[in-house]
Amino acid sequence: MKCVLVLSLVLVCSGCAYEWPDESSAGYICDTGDDCASGFICDSNSSECVPEEAGDTSDGSDTPDPGNCLVGQHEVDGRCYEHNDVEHCFNGSSSVDCTELDVPANSSANCMGVGDELFPAFECGFECIEGYEEEAGECVAK
Repeated sequence: MKCVLVLSLVLVCSGCAYEWPDESSAGYICDTGDDCASGFICDSNSSECVPEEAGDTSDGSDTPDPGNCLVGQHEVDGRCYEHNDVEHCFNGSSSVDCTELDVPANSSANCMGVGDELFPAFECGFECIEGYEEEAGECVAK
């Protein structure tokens, strides 16, 4: 009990809060975009959640200037998207909408990483829905 009391006093005196940070606010520490709340992405440079539409808007518009997307993002029509966004899958040079491609029955489209840190690239694929597994390019019942 003494240790808890001493630790509590140290935290209170140092200005630390007992509450976890709010994942829906900018500055929340993250490893991946899954750690951030809706509307936020994980900036791989700072490891912090930032608003999805972060970027330099020096022209006064809500549209980021081209080339100012965060690491792990690419620009499409003046907006930044994560490279693995299923509707804007970055293949290394352009963006592909995986949801427009044919996928096997009982599956959904996804965007999978195939590149590396030096050359990030992704390609469209599919993932079998729950209760099904991939077999020879099809999704069959387990």
